[in-house]
Amino acid sequence: MKHLSKMAGLFAGVSCLALTGGTAHAEDAAAPASAAPDADTTVVVVTAMKRAQSTLAVPAAITALSGNDLKAAGVNTVDDVQNVAPSVTISRNGFGVNTSIRGVTTTDTTSKGEQGVAFNIDGVSYGRPIQQGLAFFDVNRVEVLRGPQGTLYGKSSTGGVINLVTNAPSLTGFDANATFDIGNYNARRFQGMINVPVSDQVAVRLAASVNKRDGYLTPTDGSPADGYHASAAGLPARNDEDNETARLSILYKPSDNARWRITATGGHVGGYGPGEGVYDIMEAADNSGKSALNILPNPVVREKDDKFFNVDSELNFRVGGVAFTYVAGIQHFDAYDPIPVNNNPLANYAGAGPFQPLYVLGDNRWDVHALSHEVRFANAESGVLDYVFGANYISENIHENSHVWNIPLADPNNTDTWFNARNFLNSTSHRSVGLFGQLTWHTTSKLDLILGLRQSKDELQRFGMSAIGLIAGCTYPDTCAGSPNNGKQEASKLTYRAGINYHLNTTDMLYGSVSTGYKAGGFNDFDPATHGISAYDPEELTAYELGYKGRPFANTTYSTSLFYYDYAGDQISSRIIVSGTAVLYTRLVPAKIYGWEHELSYRFSPATNVSLAATFEHSEYKNFKAGIAQDVDWSGTSLDRTPDVSATASLNHTFDLSDAGTLKFRGAVKYSSSYLLSDFVNAVRFEQKAFTRSDITLTYAPAQGHYSVELYAQNLENQIQKVGIPETYKAGIVNSTTFPISTPRFIGMRLNLQY
Repeated sequence: MKHLSKMAGLFAGVSCLALTGGTAHAEDAAAPASAAPDADTTVVVVTAMKRAQSTLAVPAAITALSGNDLKAAGVNTVDDVQNVAPSVTISRNGFGVNTSIRGVTTTDTTSKGEQGVAFNIDGVSYGRPIQQGLAFFDVNRVEVLRGPQGTLYGKSSTGGVINLVTNAPSLTGFDANATFDIGNYNARRFQGMINVPVSDQVAVRLAASVNKRDGYLTPTDGSPADGYHASAAGLPARNDEDNETARLSILYKPSDNARWRITATGGHVGGYGPGEGVYDIMEAADNSGKSALNILPNPVVREKDDKFFNVDSELNFRVGGVAFTYVAGIQHFDAYDPIPVNNNPLANYAGAGPFQPLYVLGDNRWDVHALSHEVRFANAESGVLDYVFGANYISENIHENSHVWNIPLADPNNTDTWFNARNFLNSTSHRSVGLFGQLTWHTTSKLDLILGLRQSKDELQRFGMSAIGLIAGCTYPDTCAGSPNNGKQEASKLTYRAGINYHLNTTDMLYGSVSTGYKAGGFNDFDPATHGISAYDPEELTAYELGYKGRPFANTTYSTSLFYYDYAGDQISSRIIVSGTAVLYTRLVPAKIYGWEHELSYRFSPATNVSLAATFEHSEYKNFKAGIAQDVDWSGTSLDRTPDVSATASLNHTFDLSDAGTLKFRGAVKYSSSYLLSDFVNAVRFEQKAFTRSDITLTYAPAQGHYSVELYAQNLENQIQKVGIPETYKAGIVNSTTFPISTPRFIGMRLNLQY
């Protein structure tokens, strides 16, 4: 790796919030504990391996962040996790969230796509990217597992897993808190919680969140030099926030050996939705300041209207030496997501009739129903042989009427002139069934052997119609039925994990593992070779990892891991042009990824703590021909979003003001070397240059009182980064290409009230 020579100096100076923060307790009192909870409050208790463990006892690369950590770091959605967890990059488009861990990702966020990183809330899988982008609030912890987790989590965990764990009701007493937040871009946020013990066996917890913020991508008048001129007067800024969510949890604990928690969550997401940065505008502004956030106007204005309601339940009980767990979830997400494309209309020619510049509007209506069950049992107390066995079932049904409309510039508000570019009228189902088990044999007091197996069966099926290009007589708001586009793909897969742990002492451990992950296969709506629907195989990855974690010195926690991925089939999704309209096309490409990660926390004193993390990574395609004709050789070049070096550092210090209270300072910085973002069809690669992002927070808490006040600033540099794949590239047309981008500078004040 070309940056390897910088390793020593950089690791000494930069890194991350990793294993630090307040202790996050495993809420499942009936869960087995293979290691006692760690007394050091810089170590978080997690359930990533389906049992309560200290992060230092988990033989895998994991970052765990407590709710307090997340609040201090300004983590409001999953998008923000990339700023505090190493090797993570997250982007968002009109279909939802796209997560990459160590370069393993997906670029198909449509209804038929499977994700490369699993996302769970309270143990329930949320498979649709549109569901993963909701607000974080009343969170106990977030766990980020890096590397394939095919044994315990199954499909769509090729790159890893993000577990979000919310706070459970407490029987210990009445509790309440509230947070009020104001900031630039007219930001107004509220989070609140009330916990009420109804009896010595029943507790109720009600939490709510409201987020309002204006967008930061501002439409500006188009330049006549671009071949058109449009007024941006009155058009709203994009990438705003407008959501409300409420969560009601009930805990019933009839004895020390049994507990049942049921949670209902509902809410609404509105606003004008996501937009994308315009490449040429960003480059001219050097990706800095408000001018980098200018976008081209699209006069078609529509507001999002997403409604969701979820219910999940977790039942835990012990019988003798066995702990049983049953987790179930029901999800309903009803979405209307309009996406006005904000690039140069000259790049949107639909290929039908005489050439004309066009505005484009994505008009997506989704109805998602999901059902999941998982049953597992494990030994209640750690012994010579620790085990977890279980089975799960996940079902997702998505009904969509997904339109793309072409809109002539001459009279864009006259809907009679709008004509069809693409319409999918589909019912798509995903089914997954798995049987899994994992054994840990403590052969001696120092040596553990681990073996895990999972047999999975997955099915993707779609019944529907597709209309691509100009359809005679189909104008807004008609549903253009088109031709049948039914498809089906089935896959069965045996995944495994084999590992060995060697305990140097009670706090330090060496580990090694070989593990596999996979992502179910699918089918393309249009294959340029067959001119019809064609299936593609599941994605497969085998990971080899060696690591250490422990306390090498006093007041220090440190973990490091070396990893190598044999990425036998990386599902590469990109857009191809069919009848003048872009449709998604996926193929498998062999690749390899390897790297070295570090996470360090050092407590100088009870008042001062420093956290560092660094990742050194190399990736390359083994054999890859890019381009629509697959004639451009990218073999040996790197995968997208895999910087050679990424690192973060944070400093936390508390100033004791004696009787006046305390003043806490937190400073954090993230560094990333350059990385690539690809248009696979046009065989064009764009570079995101090396960058830093820095945050600071000051928190005052009086000696006597139930409140604190925070002042914060995020992204002090006010630099904007490209975080997702390019859209609508057209050679020779200025402002044709757009990118999902990171957030600009946010500043604000937060008031925390605690009863």
